[in-house]
Amino acid sequence: MFLDTVSEDYWKELAEERRIALNESLVENEEVHQTFCFLLSFSSDFAKVNISNGLFIYIESHFMNVSKPSDVTPSLAHYLKLQSKL
Repeated sequence: MFLDTVSEDYWKELAEERRIALNESLVENEEVHQTFCFLLSFSSDFAKVNISNGLFIYIESHFMNVSKPSDVTPSLAHYLKLQSKL
């Protein structure tokens, strides 16, 4: 049988190779996790700025008696709802 002919050193070497590969995977996963957290934070900050800018444009158009905000511009309630979720 095959298992009877394989030396103990073979299994030790195989286990060491697998341990090294697992460690490399863990390091890579940690780097990906850190990058993901950074991008998530950046995305959240960007969303806050975007909502604030849209809210400013809406308020400015309302108080400056400029023409009614376009249909593309969401309502004030929409911006306040988005801001409360952040």
